[in-house]
This record gives sequence, structure tokens and C-alpha cells, in this order.
Amino acid sequence: SLNYLNILHLETIKIERSFLRRAMDSQRGASVLQAIIQLGQSLDIQMIAEGVESQQDVDKLLGWGCRLMQGYHFSRPLPPAALAEWLTTRHQHSK
Repeated sequence: SLNYLNILHLETIKIERSFLRRAMDSQRGASVLQAIIQLGQSLDIQMIAEGVESQQDVDKLLGWGCRLMQGYHFSRPLPPAALAEWLTTRHQHSK
């Protein structure tokens, strides 16, 4: 319920993968996802999109103002040791 936006003091909302898939398949889906992102921004709530699988997904989300993303485009799930190595490697490449 959207009423929870008034009741709960949310810092982050995760946008489930189905919204992203619909946004890629139809203009209506894209409009809904853009509205969700804009609503979050206007309430100063971080929005994180899950299920990001391609550069096209990244480009669309960035264009709509969503800066936080997770999904196979970035990495498959990793055990803790492999995650630490992945983060270290990624940090070194970003310098």
C-alpha cells in the first residue's frame, strides 16, 4: 500500500525485477518504473533496482535517475571470500 510511504520512515526501496522487465517490454511499464523512481526521489528515498542483467538495463535506469543497481550484469552471487576479492579488484580498476 502506498500509505506505508506516510507511515514508515524508509531510507531505501528495492525495485523488484518484474518492474524492470515490464519497463523494457512496454511504454506503460517504463512509465510505471519512471514514476516509482521519481516518487522515491521526491521523498528522499534511495531506490535500488534488482535484476539488472544488461548494459541496456543500466543505461535506462541511469537515464530515469536510478543510481543504485544489483544483478547479474555486475556479478553472479559470490561466497564471502570471492566477494572480498571481487571488491578489491573492482576498486583497483576504478582508480
